[in-house]
Amino acid sequence: MNTISRLLLVACLILPAIGWSQIPAMDIEMELCESVVARRPLNPKKVFDPGDKAHCWLKVKNNYKGDYILVEWYQQDTLRHTQHLHLPIEDMQTHCYKTVNEGGKWRAEVKDRKGNLLKEMAFTVRKEKLQFFNDNDF
Repeated sequence: MNTISRLLLVACLILPAIGWSQIPAMDIEMELCESVVARRPLNPKKVFDPGDKAHCWLKVKNNYKGDYILVEWYQQDTLRHTQHLHLPIEDMQTHCYKTVNEGGKWRAEVKDRKGNLLKEMAFTVRKEKLQFFNDNDF
């Protein structure tokens, strides 16, 4: 057995025993908001009108450079859209959005490349857009 084969064998046997599986999981900070400006969430909210863009802002730590995460958008329990967000650098902020047209209960789920749930946030879309009146309407 050559030196490289021995090193690989030792790595496969020892690394799991000393905590290879204890690599810290990705740490996700999540906010649903009206928009994202200068990489920060603007007007966090949990209720949107039909036709609004629900922005999902994320601050990701302990990721691997070049990895990616998934943001899955659900209406009730029906998957409506999946977005892949690439993580070109470690410890970064990113965001995506979904235009929500149908009223009801929604949620955004953040998952790692293996499909493990990292974070989720529920929100509501009104059935009708709120109408605002000004003084000239009366």
